[in-house]
Amino acid sequence: MISIRLKDYLDESGILYQRHAHPTAYTSQEVAAAVHVPGREMVKSVVVRADEGPLVLAVLSANDTADLDALRKEIGCDTLRLAT
Repeated sequence: MISIRLKDYLDESGILYQRHAHPTAYTSQEVAAAVHVPGREMVKSVVVRADEGPLVLAVLSANDTADLDALRKEIGCDTLRLAT
């Protein structure tokens, strides 16, 4: 199930997406497998904190892992960590 806040954000931003009902799953790869979609065609969101400042929502393929060093360079911050 998609969170209401995420759905509102995507809708307000004009981002196209598809929703698929699936059984309970704990990882994005499990969700992809449950709906018979390759992991590279499904996205997951990862929330990180940049320089102890704002939260950043990173979106990547379900089969990828978050490369915090690469993301830090892309964002242009000094420190980047997963949000708690």
